[in-house]
Amino acid sequence: MEGKQKTRTLGAYGESLAAEFLLRHGFQILTRNFRVRGAELDIIARKENALYFVEVKTRSGNSYGAPESAIHYYKQRHMQFAAQIFLAKNAQYADGEMHFSSLAVEVDVHTRRARMRFFRDIG
Repeated sequence: MEGKQKTRTLGAYGESLAAEFLLRHGFQILTRNFRVRGAELDIIARKENALYFVEVKTRSGNSYGAPESAIHYYKQRHMQFAAQIFLAKNAQYADGEMHFSSLAVEVDVHTRRARMRFFRDIG
């Protein structure tokens, strides 16, 4: 498999694992892959009266560092921008508590087992 395609496949697999993880922990998934003008939110979820804008980062090794270290300042700004657009289109969610979160997924490509870490508030 070519490099970019392999990365996309691993990323999609990680996002699916992340969605399952959130569901198992009592979250309701509102949408996945919300895209708007150059920005994307991987998962938008709700738990109780709180809204979570979740960035999922998946790694199959540590050569690029921990998954959560890839969420830099500009990515956080893009998340905030996309969240504003989402809330403008979905005003019913605007009154609750909001969190910009990250879910780090580390996958062992040989066993396909994953280790996940949820960070409730990033930035």
